Amino acid sequence: MSNKIITYKYGFLFPLMILIFGFFFIGVSFQGIPSHKTFAKAFMMSIGFGIVLARHGLQIDASARKYRDYISFLGLKMSKWKDYSSFTDISIIYEKRNVRIAGKSNLSFADVDEYYRVVLLTPNHLRKLELFRTDKVEVAKEKLHELAISMEVNSVRYAPKLSEQTLANRRI
Repeated sequence: MSNKIITYKYGFLFPLMILIFGFFFIGVSFQGIPSHKTFAKAFMMSIGFGIVLARHGLQIDASARKYRDYISFLGLKMSKWKDYSSFTDISIIYEKRNVRIAGKSNLSFADVDEYYRVVLLTPNHLRKLELFRTDKVEVAKEKLHELAISMEVNSVRYAPKLSEQTLANRRI
């Protein structure tokens, strides 16, 4: 097994609306504040660049059986490595998210987001660790096969096992 670290970059740390505010802060710090308020300019510029340049992702060290969800700023990754030996299986989970926003003026907006997640699973499949997300099933299958081999985990069908208490409650 190689000592290679697998890195998946998820993208921006903040959602789009906050990113827009980050760009706004940068723009205002260059032009909008009078020149005698240099502290305010520097403060707004640092907040803006902090928002815009922050990223997040996942790194996996298969040889040490460790992973970390990191936050990156200017290439510096910050987080602690965690052990993934409690995760024994890997699977693909299909998810579909519907969002509908309606206002009193009869205007509405609907968004459907469909994607496939490659996740690590505990033996009972109740805990999941997302490794990769895509909207194409072929890409998800390729990543599943690649990760199953490099991480030495079993590729299985996602089927969470119910606890004895849950089964007893359903029998009543």
